[in-house]
Amino acid sequence: MIEYVVHGNKWVYLTVFYGAALVALFTLTCWAMWRPRAEQKEEAGQEVTGVRSFFSWLFGIVPWAVILIVAGTAAFSVIHTVKAALKPPNW
Repeated sequence: MIEYVVHGNKWVYLTVFYGAALVALFTLTCWAMWRPRAEQKEEAGQEVTGVRSFFSWLFGIVPWAVILIVAGTAAFSVIHTVKAALKPPNW
């Protein structure tokens, strides 16, 4: 009887586990995003003279999580647009 109740409600346990994992991931990401970094402190006085120095300055200031989100969104947009253009809807 107890085994049936545990297996019958395993989706509840999985939901709680995955929810706790997502909360932990979100907390660690926010903590990493908003803490000051050593590169940011030493690159505060660096001047931007070209494209390469601009990207090194940008990657020194912007957290890795934000860079990954922007890169993933841009890649998805391009891939989705190309796939939609290759197979137009048949109305």
